[in-house]
Amino acid sequence: MTPRFLCSIFRAIRRGLSVAIGVIGLGIGFAGAQSTNGFERYAVDIVRGPVVSPQYRASGAGIYMGKGLVLTAAHVAGRPTEMNPDTVVADERYAIATLVKAGSLDGVDVTLLSVDPAALPSRIVKLPPLSLCADKPIPGQTVTVVAPGNVRDSIIVSSDVLPPDLQKKLPTLIRDVYTTGNSGSGVFDPEIGCLMGIMSKKIERTGWRMDNGVRTRFNVGLAKYFVPALTIAEFLDHLL
Repeated sequence: MTPRFLCSIFRAIRRGLSVAIGVIGLGIGFAGAQSTNGFERYAVDIVRGPVVSPQYRASGAGIYMGKGLVLTAAHVAGRPTEMNPDTVVADERYAIATLVKAGSLDGVDVTLLSVDPAALPSRIVKLPPLSLCADKPIPGQTVTVVAPGNVRDSIIVSSDVLPPDLQKKLPTLIRDVYTTGNSGSGVFDPEIGCLMGIMSKKIERTGWRMDNGVRTRFNVGLAKYFVPALTIAEFLDHLL
């Protein structure tokens, strides 16, 4: 779907509906284009607190940037402490993380963690370090969204698909709301290979309809917001 088509969807359903903006937990989609460009090698799980069994529940995804540094969404990491640290999981290897710098859901929704590279699988430690993209995302541009077990291509869309009060707050968006990786997933430029941003929120229109006489709530995904690389670079101020 093109940004213009999404705009038409928004206009068609704006009457009688409300906007819902939600943080997005880690999810795996089964529709959409499957990407095979190798970016999935950088994806890790983030777990709040120490992992005590193989049946852990990830709070979201993260991206290994190199040199023991992991980038994720701030609301995924929470507020790790020495008593309750986050754990980075890759190939069933558990690495206790320390906090480098934390953002916030209402501010810059990214957090940078540090782990001992020796605790990670050698295949991830040997990866070339990632760099943040230097250019702004452009509507119509193809991107690859990466989370553990979920690598999908999507397209940058204009913030015009959102209600006017959200357009400046959430300017960097992708099209595919329900098939791409959620909070903490990496958004990559598939041509250059740099990291374009970290996934943060999904934006939906919600309303009610009658199904066989039963009033039912439904959601329509408008777009997904990611924190762009330029904002991340400014926030981290040369920590990467």
